[in-house]
Amino acid sequence: MNAYSSLAKIYDKANTDFDYSQYFEFIKHYLTGKVVELACGSGAFTSFLVKVADSVIAVDNCKEMLDIAINNNFKNRGYLQFVHSDLQNFTPLSKVNGVVAVSDGFNYIDSDSLGKVFEKISSYLKTGGYFIFDISSKYKLTELIGNNVFFEDMDDYTYLWTNELYADKIKMNITMFEPCGELYKRFDESHTQYIHEQRFVTELLEKSGFDVQVFDGEKFCDITDKSIRLLFICKKVK
Repeated sequence: MNAYSSLAKIYDKANTDFDYSQYFEFIKHYLTGKVVELACGSGAFTSFLVKVADSVIAVDNCKEMLDIAINNNFKNRGYLQFVHSDLQNFTPLSKVNGVVAVSDGFNYIDSDSLGKVFEKISSYLKTGGYFIFDISSKYKLTELIGNNVFFEDMDDYTYLWTNELYADKIKMNITMFEPCGELYKRFDESHTQYIHEQRFVTELLEKSGFDVQVFDGEKFCDITDKSIRLLFICKKVK
């Protein structure tokens, strides 16, 4: 199955350690006017974003996740447009004031393509606008996830998550079991996340016309060599 097709059902339940509220408080003053949210997932952050943006275009390449995002934000539909598209290929009809992507969407872009994606985003962002996103750090992907195995057994689902670490990426294989009467339905999907060095990402952003600041995306302070999430706040200056 495609990445997140089966996980969409349990994504919010399994992602309870992500503090959307604190994340929003740290970046909200940058995201006004017309804003694009790339890789919006289940729309958990979208519901915060509409509090400060005049309008939001929420984009995701997984139809199952996008359906959940629409349902989760039904009351905000007057401010929202949902688009089924890959973040590499999406282009809005007119320039926007801000672009945001929460929770490691850019780890799914390989190093050879990353600069082109940044250039495309810069092309539809107004000068002075902000592009804000985070990635899982090299430390997290190599030292914490690595070749490890994780599992979770809950009343309404069980999943097994195995990982294979390579030089520049990590392959994740997820098997999920969902109760169905006295039996279980099994779903399998695979993810590939690419390992990006902070300096490499910053250089690509600067080449694309951005002034870049980088923060710890969980503690919202200066990064360290053990920061798990790197938060990039990028102002378009040219």
